[in-house]
This record gives sequence, C-alpha cells and structure tokens, in this order.
Amino acid sequence: MDSVERFFARLMQQHHWTEQGKVNSVLDHLRRQEINTVVVLKEMWEEVKSDLPLSMGMKKVLEQEMGRI
Repeated sequence: MDSVERFFARLMQQHHWTEQGKVNSVLDHLRRQEINTVVVLKEMWEEVKSDLPLSMGMKKVLEQEMGRI
C-alpha cells in the first residue's frame, strides 16, 4: 500500500512537476485530514479534491493514476 508521499514523489518524477511547494502544501493538507495512503485518498477524493491547491492538470493526472489502483 503506497503512502501519499511516495505516490506524489513518483508522479512528480513521471510528469516533471516542479511545484514542490504546491505538492508539499497538498501533503500537509492530506496529513491534517489523516489521509496517509493512496487507498484512503482514492476513497476520499470527491470530498477533498476541491480543497487541494492543485492545477486542473495535476488533478486529472491524480484521478487517472488512482483509477489504476
């Protein structure tokens, strides 16, 4: 089971995301919500996605990746 930190680290590499600050603030937000694994993120996605400071493109990539889980 992947942690959200590893999940985002992998996506940053794969998609050449450079917004480390943006990703860090997302990870902080998820930690505060006690969302620590990708499985829980997938379950909670509809509730949390509007609160996350991500671009539409980044959200689309996240949704595609979580769809494979």
